[in-house]
Amino acid sequence: MPQQSAVALTGLIWMKYSLDITPKNYNLMAVNAAMAVTGLYQLYRRYEYDREMKKIMEQSGGGGGGEQT
Repeated sequence: MPQQSAVALTGLIWMKYSLDITPKNYNLMAVNAAMAVTGLYQLYRRYEYDREMKKIMEQSGGGGGGEQT
Protein backbone atom coordinates (compact mmCIF):
# COMPACT_ATOMS: atom_id res chain seq x y z
CA MET A 1 0.00 0.00 0.00
CA PRO A 2 2.80 2.50 0.68
CA GLN A 3 4.15 1.89 -2.83
CA GLN A 4 0.85 2.81 -4.48
CA SER A 5 0.55 5.87 -2.26
CA ALA A 6 3.99 6.93 -3.43
CA VAL A 7 3.09 6.29 -7.09
CA ALA A 8 -0.09 8.35 -6.80
CA LEU A 9 1.58 11.21 -4.95
CA THR A 10 4.56 11.28 -7.31
CA GLY A 11 2.21 11.41 -10.29
CA LEU A 12 0.27 14.32 -8.79
CA ILE A 13 3.39 16.29 -7.87
CA TRP A 14 5.05 15.86 -11.27
CA MET A 15 1.79 16.59 -13.05
CA LYS A 16 1.66 19.99 -11.34
CA TYR A 17 5.36 20.61 -12.01
CA SER A 18 4.95 19.85 -15.72
CA LEU A 19 2.46 22.73 -15.96
CA ASP A 20 4.55 25.13 -13.86
CA ILE A 21 7.68 24.99 -16.02
CA THR A 22 8.23 26.95 -19.21
CA PRO A 23 7.54 25.68 -21.80
CA LYS A 24 4.65 23.63 -20.47
CA ASN A 25 5.24 19.93 -20.97
CA TYR A 26 1.88 18.33 -21.75
CA ASN A 27 3.42 14.94 -22.54
CA LEU A 28 4.96 14.80 -19.06
CA MET A 29 1.63 15.89 -17.59
CA ALA A 30 -0.26 13.14 -19.43
CA VAL A 31 2.15 10.41 -18.35
CA ASN A 32 2.04 11.52 -14.73
CA ALA A 33 -1.75 11.88 -14.80
CA ALA A 34 -1.94 8.26 -15.92
CA MET A 35 0.48 7.28 -13.16
CA ALA A 36 -1.56 9.16 -10.53
CA VAL A 37 -4.83 7.65 -11.73
CA THR A 38 -3.32 4.16 -11.70
CA GLY A 39 -1.98 4.61 -8.16
CA LEU A 40 -5.28 6.01 -6.90
CA TYR A 41 -7.21 3.18 -8.56
CA GLN A 42 -4.98 0.58 -6.90
CA LEU A 43 -5.51 2.27 -3.53
CA TYR A 44 -9.27 2.19 -4.13
CA ARG A 45 -9.11 -1.51 -4.99
CA ARG A 46 -7.19 -2.23 -1.78
CA TYR A 47 -9.71 -0.23 0.27
CA GLU A 48 -12.61 -2.16 -1.27
CA TYR A 49 -10.84 -5.49 -0.71
CA ASP A 50 -10.17 -4.70 2.95
CA ARG A 51 -13.76 -3.57 3.42
CA GLU A 52 -15.12 -6.75 1.81
CA MET A 53 -12.83 -8.97 3.90
CA LYS A 54 -13.96 -7.20 7.06
CA LYS A 55 -17.59 -7.79 6.11
CA ILE A 56 -16.93 -11.49 5.39
CA MET A 57 -15.10 -11.91 8.70
CA GLU A 58 -17.96 -10.30 10.60
CA GLN A 59 -20.52 -12.55 8.89
CA SER A 60 -18.53 -15.70 9.55
CA GLY A 61 -17.98 -15.00 13.24
CA GLY A 62 -14.66 -13.31 12.83
CA GLY A 63 -12.50 -16.19 14.04
CA GLY A 64 -9.63 -15.60 11.66
CA GLY A 65 -9.60 -19.30 10.89
CA GLY A 66 -7.56 -20.60 8.04
CA GLU A 67 -4.20 -19.37 9.24
CA GLN A 68 -1.96 -22.08 10.55
CA THR A 69 1.21 -21.61 12.49
